[in-house]
Amino acid sequence: MPQFTQSFPSQVASQSASAEDDSSALDALATLLTRLRLSAADSRLLIRILETNIAEEEPPALSTSVPDPLTNSTTSVGPAAPPPSAAVLFVNTAPVNAAADVVVVDEGEEDYIEAVSSMAAESALCRYKGVYYNIPAKPRSQISERLYYVTRGKYIGVFAGWDTVSPMVQRVPGGIGLKTDTIEFGEAKLRAAIDRGDAFRG
Repeated sequence: MPQFTQSFPSQVASQSASAEDDSSALDALATLLTRLRLSAADSRLLIRILETNIAEEEPPALSTSVPDPLTNSTTSVGPAAPPPSAAVLFVNTAPVNAAADVVVVDEGEEDYIEAVSSMAAESALCRYKGVYYNIPAKPRSQISERLYYVTRGKYIGVFAGWDTVSPMVQRVPGGIGLKTDTIEFGEAKLRAAIDRGDAFRG
């Protein structure tokens, strides 16, 4: 009994720390999903994939009804999709100030390696005219550092903080990282560089 009493507080502390980690991870996921502005059908598909991967078991084969918050009705969903056999990436093809147009790039696609190698930390991956770039995963209200857009660098896109940007542009021939006040303005400048053929990863 004394051993249980001594170990119990550490187990509670461990469970509490784990719950805090889970909570912050869920908050980050909720922020990301909010920024994506997925349709109800795409949201349900993403949730089903995440639930399947988290549970690590075969999804149920029974049909279920899923509430649709947009129409205040329920939608009948057939058998759950099997877990993906390959890795997938969700890529936004719309500008950050427009409704998201999310496409799935899966491991079997020709440009999957390009997409993966274009991803920077703490960013959402976007694509415009076949060029992958990054946008901060956090909303601007949660970013305290100055913003920069990078049109030529190890990674391209809009990023927060010079400490993040400087390694991306240094030692890259013609590396360009410029200040911007908003994510939208930086993305517009980056897309204009893509239109001109002036944006590339080096």
